[in-house]
Amino acid sequence: MKQTQPGNALNAHCLPGTPGIAYYSYRPPGCAAAATPLVFVHGYNRQVEEQAGALRGLCDRLGCPLVAPFFSSERHRRYQRLGRGADGLRADRFLDACLDDFSGERAAPFYLAGFSGGAQFAHRYAMAHPRRVRHLVAVAAGWYTLPSDSIAFPRGLRTGRSLRGYSLNPEQFLRVPMTVIVGAEDTGTRNLRQSPELDESQGRTRVERARNWVAHLRLAARQYHQDSRISYLEVPAVGHDFFEFLACGRLLSLIEAALLDSVAGEAGGTAALASRAPVFGTQAGETCHAGA
Repeated sequence: MKQTQPGNALNAHCLPGTPGIAYYSYRPPGCAAAATPLVFVHGYNRQVEEQAGALRGLCDRLGCPLVAPFFSSERHRRYQRLGRGADGLRADRFLDACLDDFSGERAAPFYLAGFSGGAQFAHRYAMAHPRRVRHLVAVAAGWYTLPSDSIAFPRGLRTGRSLRGYSLNPEQFLRVPMTVIVGAEDTGTRNLRQSPELDESQGRTRVERARNWVAHLRLAARQYHQDSRISYLEVPAVGHDFFEFLACGRLLSLIEAALLDSVAGEAGGTAALASRAPVFGTQAGETCHAGA
């Protein structure tokens, strides 16, 4: 069920048998019916309307529809970990249901982006469903799933009961083009999960954890004899604030460039990706000054 809003506002959607708003959508004027959608996942503070609404101009430029699931605190408290919600659906299955409802059929692969807790969800979704994601953009995630099957999910790949029926296969999810973005000043600990074990294995700040995760995935790609498809951007003078990222960090331009780079790679293969490497080719620990 869709609640249509006038003009360029977001449309709110409910799922059959599920109370409340399930997701928001936006389709630019003249957008092709078969255009690949951009899915954006909100952060821990669940500002879905404000954050998704800020992406409408980006979707206008890309000519793609926007789908933004709403993981309410009452229904999906642990959506970041793909946890099962009060509605009985795991968070990844909830997104699938939203996409199927939006498209009217089994949804095709899509672009996936998320901020903070949404970036946690997004990278774990891509690991569990690599064939569904054409490009992942993870912005300022609090912590990550490491590519190690000796560590239990969500910190590692050993799923057990956490993702019953799924085996997280590095050879598959390492093929997903990924862009990791973090603000260079994102060194605070508010709303950041901390523990001695997590701090030791991933770092104490979002910057350290982003750098370490990128390094882990690049090492894993070498171990599986694959080209690394993960890019890293550390944006100067930006902390952990979505709207500061928009205003000072050129977040929409960075997402747009990442997705256009992915399209170029699909058209031209590895050579096309390599030819655009300077845009997203910083090594873990280096600083990109694109947002200055």
